[in-house]
Amino acid sequence: MPTITAAGATVTIATDVHNAAADARPVKVETVITDAAGREVSRTATPEALIPSGRTEIVKGEVQLVSPRRWDINDPVLYTAKIRVLGRDGAVLDNDTVRFGVRDVKFDPATGFWLNGRNFKLKGVALHHDGGAVGAAVPLDVWRQRLGALKAQGVNAIRTAHNVPSPEFLDLTDEMGLLVMDEFFDQWNVAKTPEDYHLFFSDWHKRDTADMVRRDRNHPSIVIWSAGNEIHDTAYPVQAKAALKSIMNIVRAHDPSRPVTMGLFRPNVTKDYHNGFADMLDLRTATGSAASASFREPPPKMKRGTQ
Repeated sequence: MPTITAAGATVTIATDVHNAAADARPVKVETVITDAAGREVSRTATPEALIPSGRTEIVKGEVQLVSPRRWDINDPVLYTAKIRVLGRDGAVLDNDTVRFGVRDVKFDPATGFWLNGRNFKLKGVALHHDGGAVGAAVPLDVWRQRLGALKAQGVNAIRTAHNVPSPEFLDLTDEMGLLVMDEFFDQWNVAKTPEDYHLFFSDWHKRDTADMVRRDRNHPSIVIWSAGNEIHDTAYPVQAKAALKSIMNIVRAHDPSRPVTMGLFRPNVTKDYHNGFADMLDLRTATGSAASASFREPPPKMKRGTQ
């Protein structure tokens, strides 16, 4: 498991390598970490791995950072991982660049949210993906101005509502030091409108959830996943529990470091707090005029994360 202390941090790196060649090929993965100023602070390479033809294998490695500077809402510092997949004779087969942050996050049932050993309240707003008059294709300068104005008013957390935000939006929350609840769905199997995602949930939610988590999990600003917003399936608890279990299993397979919640829909009517549905969540919330929140102790592996 990743660890963070004042003296050092262990960053786990997992790289999917697909072999499209007709025969098995040996590869190794080289990673160079640079700090916010562009200075190299760590370098590592995995042992050579043989990837069978047509297969995708996860090549794992670890990087050690000395005296890491932690990402925080008051100091949103980012590191950069430059990753190269090397073949025979060191030939570069592929490469990628990923920004990430080093931080320590936990939710405690008695005291609430902790970031880097500091306990404070989340003061959040829900933001739809549109930018008012500019529509859904929001220029980054609009988001930057909007997020800056919100932070100046004391906001420190954003709920993306009610679908996955653009990568550029999350880049900004990383850079500006805003905590994020990243929300996946607005519908599961039960419709809100005739042509919405309920038509596709059964066939596509597993792949979509995995893709969403894998796309976003390196953003240090994200501290909570949300499985859905005011999901109408909860009127049918057996169906709703099966859907939530499926989503949570996928999230934990790809990111065991963050808790999962959702915006419950009329929980007192559908008995979510009494029929076991809300108990499945790591963080329990309710939306609407009588909003509330409570926490339960997540599994040990989910208490802390290094991203």
